[in-house]
Amino acid sequence: MRGRKPTPIPLRRVKGNPRRRPLPPEPKVVTTLPPPPAILNEEARREWYRAGRLLRAAGVISSLDRGVFALYCATWARWLEATTEVRKHGSITMTRSGYPQLSAYLVVEQQTMRQLASLGEQLGMSPVSRSRIKTNGFLNAANEDPIAAFRQARPPRPA
Repeated sequence: MRGRKPTPIPLRRVKGNPRRRPLPPEPKVVTTLPPPPAILNEEARREWYRAGRLLRAAGVISSLDRGVFALYCATWARWLEATTEVRKHGSITMTRSGYPQLSAYLVVEQQTMRQLASLGEQLGMSPVSRSRIKTNGFLNAANEDPIAAFRQARPPRPA
């Protein structure tokens, strides 16, 4: 996304609102944790239920997020495996001719860390990414009056 990253709404409340600008409404999402895909291994399933419970409690996951969340969990399992191997064998290995080189597991570990950060941001797993979450009407938990929601979101007209 372009531009400055927005400050999370809870942090804006703590710091105060000196210009008295209205704070944007926080998204109301129908939160549900869909069942995990059968393709996920045991470690990925553990992460599915661990992180899924937290995302559901935060109100930022829905059944639409199943694919991205499955990618996140599979990447998490791959990262754990690579990290374990790096700890076991070290980050530098020797070639057949005796030259040092980076371990292939270290390369996988670094790539999966970048993927986890990107996927986690898409899922709202950081304060900044949670402040960017915007939803359409079909995801609202309550069937709100769209005109009332519009009036509430915009500042009042000067008299």
